[in-house]
Amino acid sequence: MTFVDAVLVLAFSSLIGNLLFFFPMQLGAREGGLALIIKILGLSAPGIGLFTSFYTRIRELFWIFIGVGLVKVGNKQIMK
Repeated sequence: MTFVDAVLVLAFSSLIGNLLFFFPMQLGAREGGLALIIKILGLSAPGIGLFTSFYTRIRELFWIFIGVGLVKVGNKQIMK
């Protein structure tokens, strides 16, 4: 997989997620977009889509925790 392929996969996945914004937490929309773009690009490894969707969810959770932690630290400083 080249760098351009990786960018296309993430861009197409984001596009599908944005088009199907009414799904709660984009359930299945992102994974479907990943599967579709991987098939279009002709990549034969079916595990790539699963790994990418799993990695993306873990990355989102990580940044959510960072954001919530920063909000809590910021609120403590305002209260003083």
